[in-house]
Amino acid sequence: MDTALKDDRINNIAVTAPYGVGKSTILESYFNIRKDSYPWYIKWYNARIRKINALKKQYLMSPKLFNEVEDYEFINLPNFFGILESNDLQKKVVEQLLFKSNPKRYPFSKLKRIKDTSIIIDIVTLLIFLIGVVSSLYLYSKATNKQSFFIV
Repeated sequence: MDTALKDDRINNIAVTAPYGVGKSTILESYFNIRKDSYPWYIKWYNARIRKINALKKQYLMSPKLFNEVEDYEFINLPNFFGILESNDLQKKVVEQLLFKSNPKRYPFSKLKRIKDTSIIIDIVTLLIFLIGVVSSLYLYSKATNKQSFFIV
């Protein structure tokens, strides 16, 4: 696996086998061992990112804020033997890559993604909406010379 990852001509590595034989387990353990060989500053950065993400998830109840630095992309597909044709398999791989990436990187993609909003963004949006409603009511009362909404 190390030889294949070091070869610049290889962009993708596929591991295929029947369902339940441990493909994901082997790859996850391999990449966890590989993370131990990262330089100290990447290990330190990833530790801080995990801490920030845990605090965000605990207090703001939203998904990850930042991604850790990794030198691989792990895509796990469902059992597709005998079910998917080649084009369907390629479509599934591309969809997983697009779903994992930032939507701003692929603005013309037709895939619909669930948008992540945090509680802070929701509160700011609500405040802007309320300011707009209050401003509209104020301008309406000034335009019609009614004093029913505000005491001026």
